[in-house]
Amino acid sequence: MAKTIIDTTKEQKQKFEEYVAYKLQEEFSNQIYEKGETQAKLDILNNKDFIIDYVIDTIKKNVPLSFKYYWQYSSPTETILTINDIYIKIYNDTFKAYKVKQKAEKEYYKQVIYDTITKDIKNALEYQDIENVLINIKTIEYKDMLFKDLKKEYKDLSIDIYNNIYTQTLNNVISNYKGNLAIYKQQKKEIKQEQKGIKIPLGWKLAFITKAINKMVK
Repeated sequence: MAKTIIDTTKEQKQKFEEYVAYKLQEEFSNQIYEKGETQAKLDILNNKDFIIDYVIDTIKKNVPLSFKYYWQYSSPTETILTINDIYIKIYNDTFKAYKVKQKAEKEYYKQVIYDTITKDIKNALEYQDIENVLINIKTIEYKDMLFKDLKKEYKDLSIDIYNNIYTQTLNNVISNYKGNLAIYKQQKKEIKQEQKGIKIPLGWKLAFITKAINKMVK
């Protein structure tokens, strides 16, 4: 009885495609994490040949048994074309999924940033007046320090998301303190006027005179 020859080409090709897709997803995710979506999107396109070479070299060093036959006997041209097709698909899928994920993350991190800035302002008010606190909170130095602090706790926070939502969130926090700032500025103005010897308004003057007369009568 003749032995049946099983053609494993299709199965091995499928395993090869799955492996390449996994390696590309891994590489794309790393680049997004390190550089942010905008820069990674450009670099992944511009460095396509380099990234494909990296995947091929990885396979060469240790060819998985699941597609060893396909790797050895398929033509180099077919292999490169297959990788190119997978590259384009994974590229499109990655950034489509990233947009959906980013939208959800933005809402979450808006609240995180809002709460953190509010907490920082309250802490700073123990040592500084509100005007200086709000000036300092708007500096680029504070923005950079806040990102570094948040990254310690929220490792998934990307610089793209942070930059995209920071200014609006900061302005929302500051708007809550505008009333306090107006009161503080008015008090400061009144103190300066008194220090410069500016005449007290008539209403205050009358109140002062009345108080003095009452004392004299007593």
